[in-house]
Order: sequence, then structure tokens, then C-alpha cells
Amino acid sequence: MFNIEKFIKTGSIKKDCFKAKTNETLKEHTNLVVEVANNLLKTYPDKFSLHEKMLLCLACQVHDYGKVNEKFQEKINKNTKTNDGEIHHNFLSPLFLEFALLEENFNTSEISNLVTSIYYHHNREEEKENIIKYYNKYMKKNISRCFEKNLEISLSYDKYVLFPYPGPGDKVFDWPSYAKLKGLLQKCDYAGSAGINVLEQFNFENRKRFLEKIETKWNLNSLQKFMKENRSENVIVIAPTGMGKTEASFLWTDMDKAFYTLPLRVASNAIYERAKKTYEYQDVALLHSDAFAFLNNSLQETQINIYEKYKITKQLGDSLTITTIDQLFKFPLKALGHELLFATLSYSKVIIDEIQMYSSTIIACIIVGLPYLVKEGGKFAITTATLPPIFLDLLKENGLKEEQYKIKEFLDFKFPKRHHIKLINNSFQYDLILKQAKNNKVLVICNTVFKAQEVYRYFKSSNVRVNLLHSKFIKKDRQEKEKEILLEAENGIWVSTQIVEASLDIDFDILHTDLSTADSLFQRMGRCYRKRNIDQANPNVYIYNTKEGLKQKNSTGIYDANIYNLTWNYIQKYNDQILTEESKLEIINNIYNKEQLKNTDYLNEIENKIEKLKNCYPGKFDQKKVNDMFRDIHDITVIPEEIYEKNINEINDLKDKYEKSVGLEKINYQNELLKYTLQIPFYKLKNEIYNEFLKDKIYRVYYKYEKSEGLIYEEYNDQYS
Repeated sequence: MFNIEKFIKTGSIKKDCFKAKTNETLKEHTNLVVEVANNLLKTYPDKFSLHEKMLLCLACQVHDYGKVNEKFQEKINKNTKTNDGEIHHNFLSPLFLEFALLEENFNTSEISNLVTSIYYHHNREEEKENIIKYYNKYMKKNISRCFEKNLEISLSYDKYVLFPYPGPGDKVFDWPSYAKLKGLLQKCDYAGSAGINVLEQFNFENRKRFLEKIETKWNLNSLQKFMKENRSENVIVIAPTGMGKTEASFLWTDMDKAFYTLPLRVASNAIYERAKKTYEYQDVALLHSDAFAFLNNSLQETQINIYEKYKITKQLGDSLTITTIDQLFKFPLKALGHELLFATLSYSKVIIDEIQMYSSTIIACIIVGLPYLVKEGGKFAITTATLPPIFLDLLKENGLKEEQYKIKEFLDFKFPKRHHIKLINNSFQYDLILKQAKNNKVLVICNTVFKAQEVYRYFKSSNVRVNLLHSKFIKKDRQEKEKEILLEAENGIWVSTQIVEASLDIDFDILHTDLSTADSLFQRMGRCYRKRNIDQANPNVYIYNTKEGLKQKNSTGIYDANIYNLTWNYIQKYNDQILTEESKLEIINNIYNKEQLKNTDYLNEIENKIEKLKNCYPGKFDQKKVNDMFRDIHDITVIPEEIYEKNINEINDLKDKYEKSVGLEKINYQNELLKYTLQIPFYKLKNEIYNEFLKDKIYRVYYKYEKSEGLIYEEYNDQYS
């Protein structure tokens, strides 16, 4: 492609006499990693500049040259992880770069990115020992045996190393361009280490057929046409539920690598199955914490095939990946190792569905991350039923320019009048719900699990069919319930929490719901009369001002009290009327603007997190810390004691096999074990009502558990106390 040899002091490797790994020589590994890079660049020829291509190939060529040292070779031959006195190879490899020629052909920033990418491609702390002394003792005599030319070394590269850990006042550098190069180097290195020479799995003919099937199935509406016509642009679209945003998003991906992100795993599963089954697109992948278990249960393939494909998915190698946002948008925290996420997004398209549903941490990461993404060539589409104006303000304030994206609302579509609302300043009208449920599918949404269980118990004693769904069921039971609600066709009652809000294709006749904040409330309404005209004079959406689940200062509530109260105030004028899509947008615009939210906890929390991210330097957080932050470090995995006692032999057998196994077997045993678990907040481990079951992973808790109700916090079994 181009000559990179001139930028390497020693030239290429001439002899296969040193090892990179136990079963692979340095020459073999280097050649394979360079081949991976070249194949990536051939797959996406227009996604990288000439200098980016040259720097990547050079980094891939040189990154492991530091392994030509006796301490490393001794470690490999003895098959040990460490060797006393060794300086890690990544700190030695930059010695091989020809800086005089680099300085003639690249700018200082590009050279810094190259050096630092090689220097930290294994994410280790900086070495403090004398590199020149080490070279003379352990490397010098090996150079002539391995390379075309000798190596005259100096530490001239040191001035190009961008960090470790700059703090306030230290030199500012172009983190996105550095992260792109380092992430691509790591991506190619990992693939080479796994023996994979083609990093990206992209069949362009299959994608073309997939898009054609969508167009054949749909008579494209204004939203879908807009997304198709603007597939080379960044876009923000506001369109009501039922307009086909999923298909519009698929059309926008065009022939590009893409990630479709959603708030919930169950929503991701549903979109994945839509692409796979409705449109028969076999190249779609699924990525979230339970994805392997879901795929293992739903695909008619051998487990080994699923496992091999999922390994590629985890390396972000698929052409279209359906995922939860937490899998990708960790990169603004700049943990060493997460550059791979950003690098992949830099030549991809990313769809962010229902942005208003995310936590303040994820919103802050999106606000800070999108300008980085656009700068390095990535594309984004935000698709949502409601877009709080405050998000646009924050994007502009943090570096995204108005000319860098197109925004459009879609209200020209002839939407059915779907929601006739009734406001009730009191608790649920149980008799009315029971009466309606005899001839209708009724959905009751509560703000808390506790309230949902309480409502369910009331209805359970009636002769009306009733079901309950919330987040505090063990995985085995929850998966069954999620399938049931998606396929529900009979009259009766489903009681649930906000977990049904996002992207679930369910359609109930009547909704009774606790009041929540406007964005959440309108999502809930999208689960009722999803694509139908209301054909009755009576309300089909009942909203109750119960003040359940409000977040006050120093409380563990769910909804911001200020926004909750504003929602109640603004929705008053629509009481006992049809609430149109235009009216919903008007309410959102009236509440979620900077003037209205000034000095509220909601806005202050987001702005504080944005500021922390902008001042975040590489390596401040390690990968584990960042992953914990996104999982919510206060959530832990538990097995209810009653579940444990009923399944004691199987659970203990799985635990024993899990601890003794590796690879695919270990994943399988873990997934089987996790079917008996659920997540609860850490603070619920109190009153000595728990025992550690699997070290640092799973706890046994003595809270009561029932298959129909899930975990019951207010009670725990006295027999275990």
C-alpha cells in the first residue's frame, strides 16, 4: 500500500528467531497484525486519511519489536507471566522509530499519537527504570540476529509520550485522534493474537438485500425517506411511536458499519429479532451482558458457532450490532483500554434511541462523546419520540456545532388520535380497572417495584386474569414473563414498572399509570393504542398523581421532584381530552428547557458530570472502575434463599463446575447459574440477612421470593434469621 520501512531504523524482521508468544514467532505475529490492518483499510477505504493509514500500519509493524530482549524471551520459554528486572516490551518498541524522517513527514501531534499508542498498547504503568542501560544489557546483541540493520538508540521518543496522567495545567493534547490510532492498533493486535486476519465481518450484498426488504415491506413515510436521503449526515429526528423509527434507522445505516443502541436489554433483543426474523438479515449481532445466553436459547445453531461469532461481536467486528448504550459510551472516561470502543465508532454509524431515558452519567457521556465522534469521522443518529431541548443546548455548549447535524420533527404524518387522558389526583381506581379488564387488555404501570407488587396482590384475589413484571424476578422467571407480555393476546391485567417503557412492541387497550416525569410518561403511553385510532369517547389512559418514587435530596427515589411537579402542572389543560403528538412535544419543550430547569438537581447533576468528563485525563479510571460505574456499582447479584433451597443440588453443581472450567464451558455454567439470580441495590444487604455464595460475584439473601411476585423487600424469612 505504501512504504513504511523507511520510518523504522532497523527495517523489517529478517529472521524468525524470536518469539512473540509461546506458539508464535515475532515475525509471524507482526505480519499477521499488519495484514489485519491492511484488510481493515481495504474494507473501509474512505474512512481514513492517508496519514491515518500510514500511522496505523507503522504502529502495527513496530508495536512488538521490544520483545527482542532476553528477559522477555526467557519469560516466554519458561511460560511464566513475569520476569524480575524486565522492562515491558511496549516501552521499548518506540526505540525502533526513525524520528528524523517522521518529523519530515508528520506533524508533532501525529508523531505523539504514534509513539503513545505503541507505548501504552498494553495499558501498563510507565516504566521508571533506565531503558538505555536495559537495552545495552538485554537487547543490543539480538538486533543483528533479527533485523536488516543495526539500531542506534536514543530516548528522543520520550518528548512525544503524551502522558502518564497529566493533571490540571499540564499539556493539552488531541485525545480523540490519539484514541483512534491506539484503539485501532489494539483492535488489530487482539485479532492477530486470536489468529484472525479479517477483522471486520461485512457482506455488502447481504446488507443491500436487507435494505431492499425494508423498502419492499414499507411504503416509506416522510421519516423513513428523510433518513434514507440523509444517510451521509448526522441526524436528530423526533417522531412519535409507531412511525417506524427502527426501519428508518436501518435505512440510515446504508452500507456502513453501524451500532444500534437502546436503553434496555429486552428492547435490544426485540430489535435484534426484528432484523433477524422479519427482514432475514443474518449478519446482525447482539451485544449486552446477557446476549450470549439469549442467543444460545434462541438460535438454531451449534453452541460452538454461537460462541465463535460472539467472540467477534465482543471485539466489535460485525457490520450491524444491536446493543445497549453502556457497551459503547464508556469511552469519554478515557480508561486505558477503552480507546478500542472509540476507534471503532470513529468509522461507524451509531444510532441512539430514546436518549431521554438514560441516567445522568450516560447522558453526560453522550454529550461529551458525540463531538469527539464527529471530529474523527463517525456518524450519529438520535431517534426519539421526545427530545428535551436541554439536550440540544448541552450539545452546543460542549462542542457540537449546529451545522454538523440536521434536526427534524415529524408531525406531518397522519397519526391516529391514540390517547384520551384522564387525570386523577388520588390512588388507583381498582374497581374501574377490574371492570375494564373483563373485556380489554389493561396495563398498569407503577413507579416502584413495591407499589407494583402491592397492586398485583389486590388484583390477584379477583377472578380477572392478572400478571406482574418488574426487575426483581430471577432471570429465569423474568425471561418467561417478558416473552408472555410480548405475545399477550387475552383480556386481563398486566402490572409492571418502567421497564416496559422503551421500544417494547406491546399494544394494550387501556393504560393506568402513576404519574412520572413527562418523558417517561409519554413512553408509557406508547404501550397503549400503539398504532390505532381511539374509537371510543371514554379515556384510555388514566394518570394518577400518587407521588410514588420521587427523588428528594439524599433519597433513593427514581424521578426528579421538580420535573414531576412541572409535568402535573402542564398536563392539566388536557384533562379528559385527546392528547395529540403535537401536545406531547409542546409539554416536553415547556418543561425541558434551560430556563425552566435552572438550579434544579436534574440539570446540576448532568452539568457536573459533563464538567468532570471534560477534565478527565487518560488513566484516571481503570476499565473495571468504569464498568462498575455503568453497571451501577451499588447493584449486586443475589440468589434468594428460597430459590437456592429448592434448587440446591443443581445450583451447587453449577457452582462447582463453573469454578473448575474455562472458556466456553465456564461461560455456559455461569449463564446457567445466573438464571437463578437477580440484581438488587447494595444497601439492601442489611440486618445480616445474606451470605456470600460465589466470591465477589453472587450472594444468597433471605428476602422472601415468590414466582408470581418476585423478591419481596419488606419481608425476609424468619427461619433464616
